[in-house]
Amino acid sequence: DTPLDPYVRLFTPTLSDQTRAIASGTIRMGGLLANPYQLTVEATVDRLEMTLFDYGVRIPRPIRLTMQNEVVRVEDFQLVGDQTQLSIGGSVSLGDERVALRANGDANLGILQGFMKDVRGSGRATLTAAIDGPMYEPNFSGSAVITDGRVRHFSLPNSLDGINGAIRFDSRGIRL
Repeated sequence: DTPLDPYVRLFTPTLSDQTRAIASGTIRMGGLLANPYQLTVEATVDRLEMTLFDYGVRIPRPIRLTMQNEVVRVEDFQLVGDQTQLSIGGSVSLGDERVALRANGDANLGILQGFMKDVRGSGRATLTAAIDGPMYEPNFSGSAVITDGRVRHFSLPNSLDGINGAIRFDSRGIRL
């Protein structure tokens, strides 16, 4: 039952102060701590509950994370919540500083408020997305089909309502 959000904010200070995460699990380590290349880590997250402003998500089953040869692999990571069922997987190479992650599934647009503190959303998106490339300049790509979406940025006087359609994104930009 460890809160994770204070630690995440060390690396991502812009994370909304309304985002909370509590996790429980186990970590096994083997190898020489002085040589991370030879270090093997296996982690199982048995419980993860996140609150993103007023929107909650959790994991329906344990997440498995492994690290071997400076490569972190994410296996069987699923998030569920109101109108949300996302699967996330892939790897992050710490030595090469490269990322290769994928996300697929349905998401309630309320999840946006956990990552952008001045944005509120509602509606549904069917998402296929990828993050690939160097960590310092990753390439985002994928698509989402929005159904009955609503997005509001607090600095704007009005929201965008009744959003329906496809969004495609890649390194060149976003196409609506």
